Amino acid sequence: MFNILFPLIIFICALIPRIYSSLKADMTWDEGLYTLSGLMGFRNILNKDFSEKSWNFEFHPPLMMLITAAPLGIYVFITNLIKFNLKNILNKDFITNEIMKNYKGTKGLVLIRSPSIIFGSITAVLLYFILFYISNNYIIAVSGGLIFALSPFAIAWSSLAMLESGLTFLYTSLIWNLILALDTNFMIYWIISGLLLGLIIGTKETGFTAIPFSIILLLSHLLINFESINILNLLFNGVVMYLTGVLIFFLSWPFLWKKPVTNLLKALKDTTSMKSEENPSTFHYINCILSSTPIIISLLVIVGLFVINPVFIGLSTNYLILLLWTVIPIIIMTMPFVPKRGAHQISFIMAPIAAISGFGYLFISFSIYELLSLSLNFNVYNGFLLAVFVLLFSEVLFKTFFTYRPSI
Repeated sequence: MFNILFPLIIFICALIPRIYSSLKADMTWDEGLYTLSGLMGFRNILNKDFSEKSWNFEFHPPLMMLITAAPLGIYVFITNLIKFNLKNILNKDFITNEIMKNYKGTKGLVLIRSPSIIFGSITAVLLYFILFYISNNYIIAVSGGLIFALSPFAIAWSSLAMLESGLTFLYTSLIWNLILALDTNFMIYWIISGLLLGLIIGTKETGFTAIPFSIILLLSHLLINFESINILNLLFNGVVMYLTGVLIFFLSWPFLWKKPVTNLLKALKDTTSMKSEENPSTFHYINCILSSTPIIISLLVIVGLFVINPVFIGLSTNYLILLLWTVIPIIIMTMPFVPKRGAHQISFIMAPIAAISGFGYLFISFSIYELLSLSLNFNVYNGFLLAVFVLLFSEVLFKTFFTYRPSI
């Protein structure tokens, strides 16, 4: 029952502020660009045009832009189906005109932002399942999911029609499947992990951090379990995963089909040559994370890092994955060739931060419980504590974040 109730509560806690936030913010420049790019991609698909020239409309891969634009087309299709306007449903010119008519106002904003909102809300639920699988503890799982659900930084970038929410969702899904793949060694999880890896790097350039992350994870898993693991089997599974990822990435971007290496290098060059913010420090993105994270969550992260430190709990792939999920992308994003731009570039890091916070929360709540020598049942006590956390955090969100949105 709890594995249905708790995810449902987390999903609702994530969904409501994201919907509300999406209704409060005007359209940003990037949202308009991504939506129009997605519509151009759909036009190419309908025209069966997969030429290099037609798909060279954005240096970002098109996957998430197509998903952003999709609700507009679905809305037009369904509304005309309800009206029994069957004659025009398959008319490309009619559909295109109808889509552009609906690409305005609140309705248009809600439609293009809906995938991002849904991805952000599901990510909070995924974190619950990941944390419960790792720790077998409801308190850690629920608190981690709720922290992501109510984090202002996470809400900001999953209530706009941006690429970051989809990237965070896919990254989190990859983590979940890699954990299952390493624990069970079932080929289906390795294939799904490869599929997700391809979709991640097919979403945005920052998704390329998933490649070194996964390589270091597999090497760490090998070293930790060196005496008991089948090295050839792990190597074979890893090759299957990466080949699947490369294939999916290639198929998802027609721009690469004719000249894959040349055009990929061109897109990466366009990305790395983007102008950084004025006088950024090496640790620009770390500063972005710290300045965008409430102090209480930062405290929980610090404690959580202490709790899952290998020095205290020993080496375990399932706990090490949380550390690598946080550290490897940050290290890569601080490298000189990576442009130092807005905080949204590193927003996908909020998922592992929330996960680690869950461990910090349990440690602090248990310490308070022991210090006060409470006679109240520990689970009841934590239920009350988390309910207070949700209410207070929601109060702060609705009084500050939603009435004055910080520069994000």
